[in-house]
Amino acid sequence: MDNTTIKMETFVSIVLILDDIEQNGFEKYLKELQIYLDCRYSDYEIIIIDQNSKSFSSSSKEDLLTNTSSVRWISLAFPVEIDVALSAGIENAIGDFVLLMRPTIDPVEIIEDMVYESMQGTDVVIGIAECPRTLGYKIARKLSNKLLHSIDYHIPKNATPVRCLSRRAINTVMRTGHLNHQFFIKVANTGYPTKNYNYKLLNSDSLKKRTLFSGIAQSMQLMVFNSTKPLRWISLLGVLGSLSAFVFAIYSIVVNIIKDDVIEGWTSMVFFSSFLFIILFIILAFLGEYIARLLNENSNKKSYYISDEETSSIMLETDRFNVLHQS
Repeated sequence: MDNTTIKMETFVSIVLILDDIEQNGFEKYLKELQIYLDCRYSDYEIIIIDQNSKSFSSSSKEDLLTNTSSVRWISLAFPVEIDVALSAGIENAIGDFVLLMRPTIDPVEIIEDMVYESMQGTDVVIGIAECPRTLGYKIARKLSNKLLHSIDYHIPKNATPVRCLSRRAINTVMRTGHLNHQFFIKVANTGYPTKNYNYKLLNSDSLKKRTLFSGIAQSMQLMVFNSTKPLRWISLLGVLGSLSAFVFAIYSIVVNIIKDDVIEGWTSMVFFSSFLFIILFIILAFLGEYIARLLNENSNKKSYYISDEETSSIMLETDRFNVLHQS
């Protein structure tokens, strides 16, 4: 884009989560992102949430902050869940619109379209892209979707962590607190206008394939941390198990009255007893998860701690006039 292009009079914040990413690839992506934003927006910031990454040395980080404008580097004291890392980003963002992106994976070209959709009144824009998945994950996903819909978790198919949020949506989400395993569902349930945005990943090969086990674990976490309905289901399962045990007890008494020798059926009794123990342990597992959830929410421990925050040497456009580019 040439220098005569009119910049949008809006403040855009970009949140990037930095894990163990290759340094050269990240620096190239960041420079491309900064140039892209500088050509299109009068005000912007790039917030890097550093999850205690070892990819950058202190000197490398200092060079990056010196040579790249409008960057805020926020270092977390310890690695956290992706939900918490993203919430740390939007909590510290000051833009009118905030985009959550993955460096070296999501193309910078999606920013303009997603911000435009938000400016037209869509408070939540969800990124949709094909991600590598195993066959087991695809099969399990269909079942988990039905379960997740029962707890009002409606996330589109192939949704990525990419989001564009308006300031109104951000304020609503942040007021709820306790975003561990709950960030995306709380964003989806703000009640504000939502729209999907389809795009293609830059480098899908760098992503880990979603497996059957990861899908089951994710579904369990979402159900436990976002609804009490599974607790009701497990309670109902316990009641059914108790009724089954009662029916079996009546059956054994009747058989004992009718027959003199009741040796047969030992195998079925052992099988049935084992089945009841399985139900019992499932109930205990869910109760343990809910107790852990209650303890976490009632503790005074914060979801994350910021150990350090650094900013670029260049944060302002010094030759900017107090005149609107557009009205």
